[in-house]
Amino acid sequence: MLPNKIKTLLIVIISSLSSYSVFAQGEVSILPVYNPSHLQIKVTSNGKSLNNVKTIDSNNKDIEFKAFSLGNDSGSELVIPKIEVDLVRGGRLIASETIGEKGNISSILELAEKNDVIRFLVNGIYIKNTFEKLELYSLGTVNLIYSIAEQSKFEY
Repeated sequence: MLPNKIKTLLIVIISSLSSYSVFAQGEVSILPVYNPSHLQIKVTSNGKSLNNVKTIDSNNKDIEFKAFSLGNDSGSELVIPKIEVDLVRGGRLIASETIGEKGNISSILELAEKNDVIRFLVNGIYIKNTFEKLELYSLGTVNLIYSIAEQSKFEY
């Protein structure tokens, strides 16, 4: 008898949870979040692409990021609201700042030395809807890593 009561109790709990879930979804706007495998991020500085290079230098202080999709929604405007920029030396974080799609990283480059690494972290990409509001398009982290080019001194 006890197992039947437990089964009945479980059925009641499951049915009430599923009805609560359906009700909750009716009130909350759930945005689709797409797999980032079809997304691309283009990185440029001074009009030159940095996508196929491994190093940057003081000439790359003004940097621009642009996200685009290779999928069905390739005509939509994708936005990266913030990008974390980290200067890493010997595995330790030396400096960090946040920029937008267009940013100036001269304060990070001033601290950079030979063999340092600059890491750009993109956390989430958004899409502009018809009302010019941002909606989450893709949730995930993209790391873009560049080493500092060999230079005796950075000039600004």
